Amino acid sequence: GILQVEMADKKTNVSAGKSKPSSPVNKIRQQQKQKNASSFTLFTPTRIAAAFAVVVIILSIFVSSPTKDSTTPTSQSAAPANTPSTKHKSPIQASTSVPKTTNPTPTSTIIPPPQDAPFPFKEHPKMKFEIDEDLSAPVPGALSKIIAPFTLVNLFYQYYDKHPFHLVRDNDFYAGLNSNLSNVDMLLQIHQVKAGEEELLSPETGETQANCAFVKEGMEKLNDKYANAYEAYLDGCTIVCNIVAAYWQPMAGLMSGIEYESSLAHMANMYLTPRNSQGFVEHTDNKNGLLLQTGGKKDWSLKETNFPNPTRNQMVGRPWELPSSTIAGEEALNTVVTQGDILFIPRGIPHSARSVDDYPSLHFTVSPTKNLEWVDFYILMLSEGIPFYAAYIESLVGEGTFEQNDIFECTQEIIHASMSDIIEQSRHASEYEIRASMPWWYRALAGATVPALHSAIDYTAGECIDNKVKKGESVEHVSELRRQLQAEMTLDIVLDILGECHPSTNDVSSTSVPSCEKISEQSDDDEFIINPINILMERKDLLKGVLPSVMSKHNVYFAYTQKLYNQGLQNEFQTFQNLSFPYNGVATFTPASWKFDIEGGKIIVSTDEKSIQFRHNNQIEQQLKLMQQFQQQQGSFNIAHVATSVFPVDEFETMCLVRILHSLGVVTLPSFPEPPLVEEEESPIDPNEIVTDGDSGVREEQSNEEHEPVTPTPTPINTNNDADHSHENHNSNSEKEADEDIKKMQHAMFEE
Repeated sequence: GILQVEMADKKTNVSAGKSKPSSPVNKIRQQQKQKNASSFTLFTPTRIAAAFAVVVIILSIFVSSPTKDSTTPTSQSAAPANTPSTKHKSPIQASTSVPKTTNPTPTSTIIPPPQDAPFPFKEHPKMKFEIDEDLSAPVPGALSKIIAPFTLVNLFYQYYDKHPFHLVRDNDFYAGLNSNLSNVDMLLQIHQVKAGEEELLSPETGETQANCAFVKEGMEKLNDKYANAYEAYLDGCTIVCNIVAAYWQPMAGLMSGIEYESSLAHMANMYLTPRNSQGFVEHTDNKNGLLLQTGGKKDWSLKETNFPNPTRNQMVGRPWELPSSTIAGEEALNTVVTQGDILFIPRGIPHSARSVDDYPSLHFTVSPTKNLEWVDFYILMLSEGIPFYAAYIESLVGEGTFEQNDIFECTQEIIHASMSDIIEQSRHASEYEIRASMPWWYRALAGATVPALHSAIDYTAGECIDNKVKKGESVEHVSELRRQLQAEMTLDIVLDILGECHPSTNDVSSTSVPSCEKISEQSDDDEFIINPINILMERKDLLKGVLPSVMSKHNVYFAYTQKLYNQGLQNEFQTFQNLSFPYNGVATFTPASWKFDIEGGKIIVSTDEKSIQFRHNNQIEQQLKLMQQFQQQQGSFNIAHVATSVFPVDEFETMCLVRILHSLGVVTLPSFPEPPLVEEEESPIDPNEIVTDGDSGVREEQSNEEHEPVTPTPTPINTNNDADHSHENHNSNSEKEADEDIKKMQHAMFEE
């Protein structure tokens, strides 16, 4: 990306022994204040617009009804521990009540997403959209196809961290993904084979990080209670499989396509819930999630929150954390998501869901591999900026004035004190800005294209101007930077906007840095003690020195995720067909006798040697009776025929019953047909048709004969911007150098 290219060519000019800068931070600020004061103009466009807005607000107060409407602020529930009781306005506002729909159908009206005004849904968020456009399915995988008619700008800069939305699609929208209920058995079988590979093992515990968990009306894993996923599913458990893109080829292709288009590394988890069941209780997540409903349907309840943008240790609803009632407010969105739909849930929104109307539910949640927040970014900046900051302090007091150890000890105290203050600041509900996601900066780290990065930075500047207007601060400098950005995007302009628009942090107390007392007395400017984040963010010479290291630390997650994509893309279905069985295949009964009974709300399937029990439902009972009839009549049954004998159809439920009967020795599983062998005829080679191809071997002249087209094997998308390097060259050196860092940090990624 432009940031990486320019920073690679520039060296920091702050080092030990450099002369004292001519413009300390406080002097720059004072000059800016004087400039703003001297250039005061009464009738500027900004002031005219502000005056007009005031008039509109006053008129709306007189015209509006006194009854409660959709602009009611978030209710103030009891805040979590360590949070102030001061009321604040959450960025996630109440919405117009959306009626429940048991079977939503597309209409001819498309409600267009916002295009111009920043965050237009803050006051009246419209959250449910019915789409009847002729949209192609998201294969081989593009984020814009999934969220159309929304754009990436809509998603990342108007909904991320802020508002949920529900897009209603046709049932077959995800057909090309091959990730429906009849494919889950194959997914689980491939998981058993691939999950134990070295790349997916935790460096700390040695256990696989691509695990599948069983959950029922809680948050705790119930894996020890069941022999396998099939028994757990029939007993009402939700099956949750993490990072499926590492071994499930359709999702690997989709995630690779999403990364290519958005310049953001994503992963996908699978959530499979049986009929009339609930997996998780109400809780929050610390990542923004796109839910792709590939089968069945689910009733979702999303609530407002008075603790937006939680970090990992601030989520609620889990046994080891606070109950969700401590932060949940009024209902924000209640909707039924059906096959083909997409639901977006911002981080921090309390939510729960249940499969309804006898339907199962299968969805894949797509979320960032690592959610970079301002607080994370600041901690990285401080930890990587220690040597640059020490050189800056020495430049203020003069070279040789103090011993290097004294300078370094002072620097460490300042950095550690600032880290502690920032972490403490992030714990308060009202400080949601410092916990906000940085999707635009993600794209810079990942080497986004210039147009994508340009739109992201421009939107950041626009939001910055809006925030400054609300606080009554001057916007002239940011407005000028934005005008310069429109003409040409350079690294200096980007860094100027970053320095001007970053969230504020608390000052460091001088009492927490005793080692700096003598040094501060020698300096004309003690600002370096008060707020090191401001120094690092607002001095471009320091920022240019620190950012490459920050990028390399965070890019480990992208490199590791790309390895997982590569791994998953290689797992072709044909290679694993012997592990599963076709949904429309025929299962044959063995001579073994079996029966099933119903006792205390349980179905017990048994032979003379063994029995398996699970939750009763009418559909399972009817299918077992039909299987017994087929056994008496013909000794076999078509699996799809049995599945469609009940409604609603749950293909995986029937396949689970077949797996149970097979484990009891009652049936033999059908096999996929062997692919036909294509015999290739050898043709004589004319020596005259062989020509030298540059400096590496030979090439054959193409024959005029027609050949059957061959479907190419999907290959990872190379996001390296250097078009002169091949994919092999790109991976050979950079991945070897990053291997050690990847192994050290991969466990942290999956903890996130």
